Amino acid sequence: MAENQETDRRSVPRTAATEFAYNLFGGQVTLKEGFVTVGVTPVSLVKNNSERTFWTAQNMSGSDIYLRYNEEVTVGGGLILAANGGLIESSLLEDGMLTGWAVYGVSSAAGLSVYVMEISRYTARKA
Repeated sequence: MAENQETDRRSVPRTAATEFAYNLFGGQVTLKEGFVTVGVTPVSLVKNNSERTFWTAQNMSGSDIYLRYNEEVTVGGGLILAANGGLIESSLLEDGMLTGWAVYGVSSAAGLSVYVMEISRYTARKA
């Protein structure tokens, strides 16, 4: 029976970035990226994720998108993700627990493209 539950650090790749993330967040991190289509009905840009350490979203379309931390988002009733490259980000270090909350978006136009990138701490979940 092992008395020490500490992770064997020899298995963690020894690069500056992985060492920094491991020390800062207590484990390795993973990247998830892709595009979300936003329209006239609220849609989730990022889902609730208590292991998320950072996320960013960039509006790739020609119309403004409105964001909120709940599904009640309306056109004109949220944070503006400006047309043609508007960018928003949230970092655990700067924004605390807000970074792990779900974010929803809506617009007055259909078929708008938003690039979303998330970085989360990797955790092996037991079934």
